[in-house]
Amino acid sequence: MQGAWGSAGDDAAAPKAAASAVAVHAIVAFGALDHFLRRQEGQQRVIGTLLGRIDGRTVTVTNSYAVPCEEGADGTVAVGQDYQEKMSRLLARVNPDEAVVGWYATPGADGAPTDDASEMIHGFYAGACAGQAPVHLVVDPRLEGDAGITLRGFVSDGNGFAEIPCELAFDRGERLCLARMVRGQREPFGSAESVADVMDADEDGLALEDALRDVDALAAYVKARRAANEDVDPKVARALNEALAALPKIEDAVARGALRAETRDVLMVSYLAGVTKAQLAIGAKLHESF
Repeated sequence: MQGAWGSAGDDAAAPKAAASAVAVHAIVAFGALDHFLRRQEGQQRVIGTLLGRIDGRTVTVTNSYAVPCEEGADGTVAVGQDYQEKMSRLLARVNPDEAVVGWYATPGADGAPTDDASEMIHGFYAGACAGQAPVHLVVDPRLEGDAGITLRGFVSDGNGFAEIPCELAFDRGERLCLARMVRGQREPFGSAESVADVMDADEDGLALEDALRDVDALAAYVKARRAANEDVDPKVARALNEALAALPKIEDAVARGALRAETRDVLMVSYLAGVTKAQLAIGAKLHESF
């Protein structure tokens, strides 16, 4: 391959510190599964770049994108090097807090999580990760048994790959979507729902309201004890004061305004996704017609 392609493992990289644990956001796992479903006919493995942040020796993966990859019958591997570098620079301009932290892949034809090709691709990404040695995330798309989505994290130990602890992480938006998806399995969707309706019906939102009521009750209790000059356990009082002081003081009007702005952003993204889907469907129909 020439131009946009480079042979994996061509560039030597200086030794870097390796991660000891990795946390993967759900959107990354779903993106890898979607990439596998859309792979070219006959392609056994798909790969992509992981983006995220490094906190000590823990890597948190928050985003990803697919990267072209071809494997030859003789075991050679070609990775879309130019594409990888251009996408990395482009996404760094959009979100400079996310850096390249490694790569993901599905298992090869034999089902093994890593093989000789994995080592060559890992060598390629060793030069793409600036702050730390790359993390290799293996996403098993087979969904066998009751295991669900299987994620495994690996780092290079000089003699191959060493597995490290790997867990799923969720932010507020991901928890909201997943909770609604799970609830939809129990209660099939009878009609279309707006984002506002989903947010109002979400169990996490109800649990948060209960937590806020508990915090208000706790604050009232602390104020009453302080006003009455009652003797309390100093350790308990100090812990309560530190916990309450950590809570942000936000007026209701400001909180509602922020929620409305966030809802508008989500609705706009939903609208643009619908428009894109419609355009893709029209393009597919035109392609079939000709």
